[in-house]
Amino acid sequence: MTDQFEEDEVPWRGDGPASFQVRIDAYDGPIELLYELVKKQKRDIATVSVLDVVDQFVDFVATGRDLNLDVRAEWLALAAELVYLKSCRIMPPANVEERRKAEASLEEKNLMLLRRDLVVRTAEFLAGRRRLGRDWYGRGGTSEFDGPRAVAGARSDQQALFSACAADLRRAVPPLIPAFEPYDLRQVDEAKERLVRLFERARGWLRLEDVLPPPANESRHRSETASHFVAALELARTGALDFRQDELFGPFWLRPAEPDAPPAEAGA
Repeated sequence: MTDQFEEDEVPWRGDGPASFQVRIDAYDGPIELLYELVKKQKRDIATVSVLDVVDQFVDFVATGRDLNLDVRAEWLALAAELVYLKSCRIMPPANVEERRKAEASLEEKNLMLLRRDLVVRTAEFLAGRRRLGRDWYGRGGTSEFDGPRAVAGARSDQQALFSACAADLRRAVPPLIPAFEPYDLRQVDEAKERLVRLFERARGWLRLEDVLPPPANESRHRSETASHFVAALELARTGALDFRQDELFGPFWLRPAEPDAPPAEAGA
């Protein structure tokens, strides 16, 4: 004989810390109790203890006397349904039709619990998602949305709600498109053509600022400066212009290319 032995597992009676406790303020009906019992004990619905359901029903009636009688009737219907299913499991009916009816009822309850499990998991997933405007923010810009509006003829449709939630999960939230005016930019090729035409008539050194067109606005002035600067570098690289800067951060000087002439002073 061995000194060690294994005791039989004590059946769960629902009076421990894992037992289900009814929350009157957030009660979803008897299906909530059945769902919690099956989920916590990992049992088949037909093996759930009827005694646990009855104990919870007694406590529920004692603490919720002011609740609707329809809710209490749901508890009684649940207990009666479980007693019927357990009796059919222990003593299967001789009548084939009654046996099929009991199996269909059990399957219906299992599907009902499965649907509730999907709803609970979906609700937990939606509640835990990062929300636009709370946990993360889109790009700045204007939006067409001007607040919720009442829809004429709207009605409660649970299936439509689930379909809308599933569709929202399948698509990404598009970011807001920033609202800005299109830029009026000077193209580099246009600046090159303008400098070539200008220096066909001009002679001597000219500052880069002097060859720029009158600025229409600050944004346009920056674009003109950058485009003419790049265009001058391109023309100097090809030998069409002479380009120099006498000091650090000093002005840029341009003139038509004169390879044989000595460098002239600025402003000459």
